[in-house]
Amino acid sequence: MGSQKQIWTDEVFRILEIDLEYDAPEIPEGLNFIDPEFRPMAEKGIQGAMEKGEPYNQEWIVTTAKRQKKWVNAVCNPIMENGELKSVSGSFQDITDRKNAEEQLKVLNQQLGANEQQLRAANQQLQASEQQLQASVQQLQASEQQLRAASQELLAAKEKAEESEIRYRNLVDTASDAIYLISEDGTLIDTNQGAIEMLGKARDEIVGQSIVSVDPSYPVKKFLDYWKDVPFDKQLRFETAHQHKNGNLIPVD
Repeated sequence: MGSQKQIWTDEVFRILEIDLEYDAPEIPEGLNFIDPEFRPMAEKGIQGAMEKGEPYNQEWIVTTAKRQKKWVNAVCNPIMENGELKSVSGSFQDITDRKNAEEQLKVLNQQLGANEQQLRAANQQLQASEQQLQASVQQLQASEQQLRAASQELLAAKEKAEESEIRYRNLVDTASDAIYLISEDGTLIDTNQGAIEMLGKARDEIVGQSIVSVDPSYPVKKFLDYWKDVPFDKQLRFETAHQHKNGNLIPVD
């Protein structure tokens, strides 16, 4: 094959945006349309086709006469006779739309992969949150059980205290002696049936009154002075007189 002249179809001229009035360039000049990144691959393919009759099917980026970037698919089929290259035929196809679609698909796949990773991470976080929630529920259940047990203990203690108070009240009320419960300021805050009968007064005539209403010899100041230095756990016995509702004094000790 002595000539490297190319014969282009109108489609090749259209793809490279060259006016039809021009002739197709010879091979070395035609390579100038191919971007530098792909030129070594194209040169190697063309050389193999011309020297060895090797076909090629390559994809390049070309820069058109109007400085537009396009993807093309170049297919070369050498025709050999008696071991010598007679001619080369092939196709030159604009695949820019396909390449753009592939690139968009690649981007979408990457986005999909990123979304899947985010979804996987979100699922892991959800599982972790569910585990934490289960742990919190278990802790809450344990706390409820503890609270229920504490409430039962408190209720039992309250019932026991009420029973003790009832026994104490029964013991106090059935005692034949007069019994008084006096506050620190000398106020009578409780009494028993023995005191009610001895003083001839109703319970509400005794409770809430000052100690002097029962024992005229012990005004509040004297009562406080007498008891301020006496330990709470020490019992004292002394003689005095309590005043009946009719005014009579009743000796007591």
